[in-house]
Amino acid sequence: MISAKQKGYQTFFIPRENAYELEYISDITIIPITHFSQIVDFFLKGSQLSYLRNAKNFSEIGENADSDANDFKYIKGQLFAKRALSIAAAGLHNVLMV
Repeated sequence: MISAKQKGYQTFFIPRENAYELEYISDITIIPITHFSQIVDFFLKGSQLSYLRNAKNFSEIGENADSDANDFKYIKGQLFAKRALSIAAAGLHNVLMV
């Protein structure tokens, strides 16, 4: 999305489940959809779709989080688990720990 934005695109149809991933990119319009037929109806029939325009502020994330509550420096050992969680968090992925 960032690359497409740099090339001049401003409006994006995305799956509703993935809308949270793009909420922090400014100056784009996100149109979350649940089914492909919504896009067809939008272009062929002119139906209205809800959209998100205002990007969230990164500083809000830091204000809402406890600074020491979830810090990895307090976890002793578990190097592979900490690395897996760090990589997953950086890519906004899920982790199943068994």
